[in-house]
Amino acid sequence: MKKGYSDDIKKLQAYIKRLQEIKDVLYAVEEVALEVERGVSEIDARIPLRETLDEIRDGEQRAQAEHALDLLEETFALIDEILGPPEDEVTGEPVGTPMDPVARGSRSSEIKLEDFLRNYKPGSKGKVS
Repeated sequence: MKKGYSDDIKKLQAYIKRLQEIKDVLYAVEEVALEVERGVSEIDARIPLRETLDEIRDGEQRAQAEHALDLLEETFALIDEILGPPEDEVTGEPVGTPMDPVARGSRSSEIKLEDFLRNYKPGSKGKVS
């Protein structure tokens, strides 16, 4: 005798609840990443272009600018990994996808989602200092 789909319905309801929690986390992560991106863009506007570094006569200042450019590249790469890369200027299509396994590499997440969700407080906004 079949007992119906009650077990499947319970599993689906649990999956929906879990996906809703993940969606909330993703929105919170996106909000923080966008806040970081705005701050990084302000810094990017102040840092000279790599092509103009030779114009800086002070060696220490030139070295700092070069280091800042390296950090900017790393920061923008992480933002692209989280939010997705910018759109292609010709086609308007994104170049890749956010959290793409290729972009992440083959490593598994360093934090476990369940641990993150257990500590995540819905409605709390993560402030970047």
